[in-house]
Amino acid sequence: MCKCDNVSLEGGVNTLSTLGNKLKQLRREKRWTLAEVAEKLGLRGHSTYSNWEYDRTQPDAEMIAKLSKVYSVSTDFLLGRTEDPNHNLSEDAKTIIDILNLTDEEISEQIDLVVDGEKLTQEELLRFIAYVRTERQLRGLK
Repeated sequence: MCKCDNVSLEGGVNTLSTLGNKLKQLRREKRWTLAEVAEKLGLRGHSTYSNWEYDRTQPDAEMIAKLSKVYSVSTDFLLGRTEDPNHNLSEDAKTIIDILNLTDEEISEQIDLVVDGEKLTQEELLRFIAYVRTERQLRGLK
């Protein structure tokens, strides 16, 4: 289990925010070497895993699943969708989070929002997104 309550902050930035930092922290908590983790994952050598820890490259979906099993954490935690290492999000929540990482225009292309039985136009949707963001800023949430 990840002891991520002790997340250190550098300049106000969560240092576990990248996949590489999470992998490094998880490996250190287990007291495993790079070679040991590579072996558990079925990698030929530890350089591939090392590249993931240093965020030089990213593992594919199959390897993310293996990493979650090796470290006993959720894939959602590894992918940055949740800060709780044991929490799995619903498919709807994953879709929403993935959409929120898009630009406003990309969001409007991917979702259809209906109000009073009528689909919002792209312009209305962009205004809606702007409204929500402004309201959050006023409340101090972001």
